[in-house]
Amino acid sequence: MIDPNLERRLSDCRELLELWHKFHGYFALALKGGNAITHEREAEFLDLKSRIAMLHDSFMESLRHDQEIGQHILSIIELSITLKHLGRLSLAEFKKMEIEWHESYLLLSETVASMEEQRDALAIVNPTKYKLEKLKINIVLNVKAFVGGIFFKIILVLIVMPLGVVILNHFIPLKPFLQKYAIGRKILDKGRNVWRNVNPGMPYEKIEEIKRNPRADTLEPGTSVYTSKNGAASLFTNAGFANELNANNVVFKEEPYKIKSSQDTLFILMFLFRGEEGNDAADRCVQKFQSWLNTLSADRRTKIEQRFLVFRKNNVFISVDSLREAERKSVKEIEFGVREE
Repeated sequence: MIDPNLERRLSDCRELLELWHKFHGYFALALKGGNAITHEREAEFLDLKSRIAMLHDSFMESLRHDQEIGQHILSIIELSITLKHLGRLSLAEFKKMEIEWHESYLLLSETVASMEEQRDALAIVNPTKYKLEKLKINIVLNVKAFVGGIFFKIILVLIVMPLGVVILNHFIPLKPFLQKYAIGRKILDKGRNVWRNVNPGMPYEKIEEIKRNPRADTLEPGTSVYTSKNGAASLFTNAGFANELNANNVVFKEEPYKIKSSQDTLFILMFLFRGEEGNDAADRCVQKFQSWLNTLSADRRTKIEQRFLVFRKNNVFISVDSLREAERKSVKEIEFGVREE
């Protein structure tokens, strides 16, 4: 079943999400000022604002919570009279606007995902017999055409065979043999990536395997601070699990960033626990961190929470270190796709 109203709102909010991301790109342009701001760009900026304002009603109609954050979009649009005006805002006003942009961007992303789930649920409501029969016929015809085509043979070679190797490896230890050769390692990697679609909670073997979504273009490479796993793990000494993070079976990676248009920094610290029990080990670290926070005074806990955001992605314990709350949430919820349970 198709809900025309839902389809309209979903289409509008998808477009709004794209335009709202594009709007953020004008922040950097406004800060540059000078010759970077031309009449053509001002005209494009005005057209962009106009279209965002038109789509905003569908967004507010779709919201079930945080309407105040949803109104941030119109507030920012109203304050951004022109690019030149935007560039003349004070640093405090600009930072406040940027935080509100991130909050509304996260809410808009969540709203689009929620409506997509509603649409998928409605698609299977009250299907008619005619549609079912037609679907069966189409599936049979498509399968026959697909199996006889070149794409099936490509999939068989690139996906099915590597996946079969990974499944077989659960019963016969092929992994040590395959890892001796480059082609064998590639087959294992492809097989794991395919199998992860069936079992998304499967532990990662390398940090680079984590699928990460594009974040808002607000970060640029920064200078490394945590030069060793031991130094990064020591941050969690008081929380009681530094030794676990510093164990031999843990792989560490730091990603340092500088937040554009500011002096603020952001560090992503990732600790991958090897082995089948890695998910549980990473989860225990998150739980220990939360338990430790609960033992602190309200003032001390607030200071910690204003800098660190910890979570896990399967068997990887992740800490985002930054004084910018919006940036921390963006990394967790948009880039890594981890939502609050």
